[in-house]
Amino acid sequence: MPLTPWQRVQARRSIGWWRRVHRRVARQADVVVAACAADAARLGRGDRTAVVPNTYPAPPAHPPVPPRPDGGATILFQGSFDWAPNTDAARWLTADILPLVRERIPHARVVLAGASTPEVAALAGPHVEVTGAVPDMTPHLRGADLVMVPLRVGSGTRIKILEAFAHGVPVVSTTIGAEGLDVVAGEHLAIADTAEGLARHCADLLTDRAARTATVTAAARLHTVRHLPGHAAAGVRQAALRATGGPAGVATAAAGRHAP
Repeated sequence: MPLTPWQRVQARRSIGWWRRVHRRVARQADVVVAACAADAARLGRGDRTAVVPNTYPAPPAHPPVPPRPDGGATILFQGSFDWAPNTDAARWLTADILPLVRERIPHARVVLAGASTPEVAALAGPHVEVTGAVPDMTPHLRGADLVMVPLRVGSGTRIKILEAFAHGVPVVSTTIGAEGLDVVAGEHLAIADTAEGLARHCADLLTDRAARTATVTAAARLHTVRHLPGHAAAGVRQAALRATGGPAGVATAAAGRHAP
């Protein structure tokens, strides 16, 4: 939604206030845990900050999906479409980005998978499938040729990108869509912030097998070395050790909690 000048002033004041709150609370903590390096840097705590990235478990191995006989491609955008940023992104994807992709890949289609609303359901058509809520996203990830994250507003970490990395599906995203992940554009995924740029990256990855393979391989490697649940558990354990002064501190604190 467009903001009035007064709403913009209020938003800037709110952002500044929350920034001061975060830094004040961080100064009072023994260790601050952040989900990405950028957040850790913003807090300015140096060696008293631990980065514990968000995770997604490794899926079971599965055979590759054979190419579609019509030479088309399935572009997946998964999420809860009752969240306004996802609704906006779905409209942008289907109205502006998909037609540009279809200029190069005539049989390309979009699947919007996740809890829907009447507004998003109305986007369904010959080249757009709206699934509604699904019990498991895995079949849609296995059937996708590419995952698109066309968010223009939002916050937090996009777990949908980690899902795609884990399932070996290439990703095209906006800058905001990939925010919160320590990824490298052009290596782990493709990033653009215009409909034309996103469509070009989609068509390139869908038609250039070498580029697609390189992107998927780099993304899978990043997921394996950084975004498995075991890595997060180890990071949290290390943060707890630092906060309590080492293994002895952890043992003492645990004993205190269980004491009668």
